[in-house]
Amino acid sequence: MKSISDLIFSKLISFEPNINPVPREEIIDFFTKEQRFIREDHIKFLMEYGGEPSPICFDETYIDCSFKEIKELIEDEKEYGRKIPNNFLYFGNPVAGSQIIINDNNGALYRLGKHSIGQEVCGNIKTFTWIASLSYIEKISLKSLTKSNLTDDQIHIFLKLNNNYLLSDLKSPDMQYYFKNDTMYSVSIKGNYIISHKIKPEIVEYIVNMMQVTS
Repeated sequence: MKSISDLIFSKLISFEPNINPVPREEIIDFFTKEQRFIREDHIKFLMEYGGEPSPICFDETYIDCSFKEIKELIEDEKEYGRKIPNNFLYFGNPVAGSQIIINDNNGALYRLGKHSIGQEVCGNIKTFTWIASLSYIEKISLKSLTKSNLTDDQIHIFLKLNNNYLLSDLKSPDMQYYFKNDTMYSVSIKGNYIISHKIKPEIVEYIVNMMQVTS
């Protein structure tokens, strides 16, 4: 069953001109040869978006997570002897800073620390693609409003009052996303701001109809 975030994402990513898949066999063959474990969600991600040129919206994350880049990171590791922690695999290489690695066990993405695991980037690949696709949010919305410099109490009151509308499949250490009636809310817990986007009626109708079909 598709979630509300899946349905919104399908509309957002439809505006992306650079979607270049990689054959599943090519991915499996490479990681089998390298004797490295790769999660199924990572395989599917590379199958859909791992080719080049990479999706333009991924540029907004400043992370190269293409299949080609991952292969180069693994080759560099073999040449220079640097190894990432056990139960992790490379996910991408940022423009600045340390590499992004994925936890084999739970699929969460982290920055690679100097001697250990660094800061969590997001809780799963799905959230990474969601954040990237928000580059196209203006394509499906009528207007937006930002409320900034909110107090911690104001943020927590919003979270409590709108808990039933949380898009709970999206996992981020800072951001939470909500869809209520015809509006999507992006809430920053650490930044103390809320961005609301009034979604176009035809998109709302699509979401409602699809949720009724799959319920």
